[in-house]
Amino acid sequence: MIARLLLTSASVMACLALAAMLTGQLQVAATTGRYTGGHAPADRLRAEIQQGLKSTPLQYDREAALSLARMEPLDPLPYSALLTQTVAERDLPGTQDVAEHILRLNPRNQGAWLALLGVAAEENRIDDAIGTLSRLYVLDPDRRPQYIAALAEIGQTPSARIIFLKAVAGKPPWGLAVIDALLEAGASDDLVLAMTQSFPQRRQRYLRYLADRNEW
Repeated sequence: MIARLLLTSASVMACLALAAMLTGQLQVAATTGRYTGGHAPADRLRAEIQQGLKSTPLQYDREAALSLARMEPLDPLPYSALLTQTVAERDLPGTQDVAEHILRLNPRNQGAWLALLGVAAEENRIDDAIGTLSRLYVLDPDRRPQYIAALAEIGQTPSARIIFLKAVAGKPPWGLAVIDALLEAGASDDLVLAMTQSFPQRRQRYLRYLADRNEW
């Protein structure tokens, strides 16, 4: 059984900073990937919600979102609007529920994954935070450097080390990139050595790293 261990404040902040991108992600969602199977009343509500999501600051009409959700249960847009409210109110159970519903409609919705990352960080669920970052690493290549930095921060957290290395043992797609980031940052030799057990193709670089530091 994986224990729920505390992340350091730096690890939590790294994850929360990524989750803060949610607003921008929802604004993109307002103009892309629209559900188009509706009818006139639903279209009016959809246009109203889209306008609010594109505004700065975001404007939210709960009744419009709920009405559209009842009319068009397969449309993720009203749930994206509901997600803005649960995130703003720091309603962690509500955010979890709405984000998971969005992902049932669209498993590639980056805004929902970012929201789940924020919840996992707030609740110190290390394994869930790593799993969510793994999803985002695949779904959102433009922000991979940020996801790599967050994963490296978690790996360097002593209380998270066992859970992090268990994830590394599964040979995730970010493994090599995180090793490179750790070496460039001069991170713990023990952590990098442990990671090279799962990624032996980085052992030579690790040995060169030690040689450059006269540590072998």
